[in-house]
Amino acid sequence: ARRHDVCDRAAARARRTGICSSQREDQPRIHRLRHPGTQGNAPHARHAGDPDCRRLRSIKDGHDYLDWSKDELRVSIASALGKPDWRRGAPGIPGGREVAKEIIETAYANRRAPRKFNGCASYADFRELLENEKDLNAVKIMTPDHLHATIAIAAMKKGKHVLLHKTDRQPASRGHPNYTHAVFRGWYEFGGGSLADMGRYSLWPVFRLFDLDAPIAVESRPSHLCMLERNVAITIRRDYSFPAACTIRFKFAAKGNRLPLDLFWYDGSMKPPTPEELEEDNHELEAEGLMFIGDKGKILAGFRGQSPRIIPERKMREYRTAKNMPETTVRRGGHERARSQAIAQWVGACKGSQATHGDFLLAGPISDAVNLGAVSLRLGGRRLLFDAAAMKVTNLPEANKCLIREYRTGWELSGGGV
Repeated sequence: ARRHDVCDRAAARARRTGICSSQREDQPRIHRLRHPGTQGNAPHARHAGDPDCRRLRSIKDGHDYLDWSKDELRVSIASALGKPDWRRGAPGIPGGREVAKEIIETAYANRRAPRKFNGCASYADFRELLENEKDLNAVKIMTPDHLHATIAIAAMKKGKHVLLHKTDRQPASRGHPNYTHAVFRGWYEFGGGSLADMGRYSLWPVFRLFDLDAPIAVESRPSHLCMLERNVAITIRRDYSFPAACTIRFKFAAKGNRLPLDLFWYDGSMKPPTPEELEEDNHELEAEGLMFIGDKGKILAGFRGQSPRIIPERKMREYRTAKNMPETTVRRGGHERARSQAIAQWVGACKGSQATHGDFLLAGPISDAVNLGAVSLRLGGRRLLFDAAAMKVTNLPEANKCLIREYRTGWELSGGGV
């Protein structure tokens, strides 16, 4: 009964956020996950030796993938395989299901040398995977965003656990992000721009900390480009992709003892003015991070809310003295530890322990915010007033067209039939 309830609610949410979840109490130890592209192979390399995970893939071999470094992914895979010269000198960045098969099968061969195993199955079509793999336990989805809801719901209708790379966007009727150099997330039809990509990481702790619901109003300021047409300067109409830079303002209503608050998003190298408190320390704002502004001062933190500190430094020292707190040191490798802990939490949830901090049922408000920000950008920065209960923009009827998507027959989103 609980799985029906979760999937029905999630499917309703997926029609505007693309996320849903299933939590089964009985679960075998082995889990399989499905990843695409370079952002899928990187986790393969990190977790190749994890005894709780077996994996399946959908994309074939290639060396034309995009990444943040020309050789970093190859080096990490080579390290995982124990083959330092693996594909050294290849023409580009490796990716695809044949690469993933090699990672997983080598890891199993190293761990199970005395025993035989069947190897790793691979599919080009997730529907065939779900139909043929009867002992499939779990699915990790890292495809372009427009398929996240479709695959997630299909997997959960089969009773599988689901892990999404990110849990929001595309469009409000389905939701969810990612952004590999704007290859697909920069396009309206396949993603939600930079906010849907990195905002999912950065703003999740903010939404949880302040218990934010969907915003009541959103407005944006997108950058624009101009060109000459017959010697006349014109603004290029952005009708297919998100801007290179923007700012977005989200307004949230009061809730409980919390007053109303505003949240501002900056991307594309845009930043707020340097606060006076930071000028006092002769510092500037970092390239990325969070800044909390309250009645009694300001707090700076890392992009995911890590390493928070009061500014200026003298106030932080005063606070430590008053609270008898020791000086803290920055620990290296914290991001990788957090990733490993997140995977361990998810595997634990699949086995019947408590839900993770990234439970899909917590993702509604941030998904609504990301979607509304994307819609405002698509409309050139228009201000949107949002009624979350009715799932409607109330001041601009044409904006509601961006909150739904027409699906081809056989690809409709529904939560029934679990």
